[in-house]
Amino acid sequence: MLVAVSSIKGAPGVSCWALMLAAAWSHSSDRVLVEADGSGGVVSARYGAPAEPGTGDLLSAARSGQMVAPDLSTVSQQLRPAVDEEPALWMVPAPLLAHQATKQWAALAGPGAAAMAADRRLWVADCGRVWPGAPTEHLLVAAQVNVVVSDSSVESLVLVQSRVASLPGSTAVLVVGNPTYGDDEIAQFTNADLVCSVPYVNNLSALVVGFTKPKRQGHRSKAWREALRIADELAGLAAMSSSVAGTQQPPSTPPPQAHPPPLALPYPPPKVAQPQSQAAEPQPAEPDEASPQVAPPPVAQRPQTQPPTPEAQAFPQQPPHLAPQPQHNPNINGAVRITYNGDVDAPIEPAP
Repeated sequence: MLVAVSSIKGAPGVSCWALMLAAAWSHSSDRVLVEADGSGGVVSARYGAPAEPGTGDLLSAARSGQMVAPDLSTVSQQLRPAVDEEPALWMVPAPLLAHQATKQWAALAGPGAAAMAADRRLWVADCGRVWPGAPTEHLLVAAQVNVVVSDSSVESLVLVQSRVASLPGSTAVLVVGNPTYGDDEIAQFTNADLVCSVPYVNNLSALVVGFTKPKRQGHRSKAWREALRIADELAGLAAMSSSVAGTQQPPSTPPPQAHPPPLALPYPPPKVAQPQSQAAEPQPAEPDEASPQVAPPPVAQRPQTQPPTPEAQAFPQQPPHLAPQPQHNPNINGAVRITYNGDVDAPIEPAP
C-alpha cells in the first residue's frame, strides 16, 4: 500500500509528519518511509543515517523487478527494529542535491509507484512540495491515500481545493496551525474525505527524532497523540478505498469506429497565410499553337532631349517675372551703368 504525503507551497512540515505517520501507523507488515522530495533529501543528514542504500538502490531494484523483495535491507535502512508485536520501521533516503534527486525520481516514479502500491507493506512517500510536471506526480496518482499538508492561511486552503480536485482516490488534508474555520467547513470547501487540524509545534524535527528510538522517546507528547489519531483515521480511509476499488467493475469500452465522424467546427478554420519566401512564383502560360498570336501594343517612347550646353548651364534661363530689368542710374561722368539685381556691370555708352 502506498500513502503519498505532499504539500503545495511553503514548508508546513511534510517530512516530519510523513515520518510520524509511518511510525504511528498500525500495520501488520513492515513500514517504509521513502524520501521522494524533488528538492533533495534531509532525512539522512537530520538523523545521522548513511546515504546508502537509498533511492539509487531502489531504482535498480525497480528496474530489475526486485523492488518488493522480502529483504528490505538491500534497498532501505532500518530506523527502528521490530519491538514485540510492532513491525520494524525502514527508511529510503534521497540524495541531498536537488538535481540528483530529480534525476533519480524521473526514472523511478513510474515503475516504483506501481510496485509500492501493489506491495503488502506500508510505503509512506515523503513527496515534499509537488509542482505541476514534477517527476513525483506518479506517486500521487498511484497512491491509495493522498495526504496534503498545508498551513492554516486562507490562500493556502484555496490552493488545496484545486489539488484535491486533481487527485484520484481518497484524499486527506492535514492543516497545521489554528485555522479560522472548522474541520467540517474545510472538508466541505476542499471536497476532501478527511480533514485534521493539528497545532503548530516549534522544533518539530528534533521531537520526531525520539519517535525513531526503540525506547519510545517523545511518545508522551501531544504531537505523537495526534499522529496516532490521524494514522488510525487514515488506515480506516485506506481500507475503505481498497474495498471500494475491489468492488468496482472496469467500465466497458465501446468498439472503435472504422471511420470516426469529422469534427463539426462552429466556424470555418482560419486561413493560414503562406510565407513570402515559400510562395510559388507565377509561371508564364505556354502559348497555344492553335490560337492566333496577338502582338502586344506599342509602347509610347518618351522624346529624347538634348543635354544643356555649357553656356546654358552657366547662365540658366529665368522666368519672365524674375528676369532682371535694366535701371538707368546717372553717373558722375555721364555714363550709364546697368544694374542687375543690385550688381554693377561694366559701363556702356549712352544711346543717342
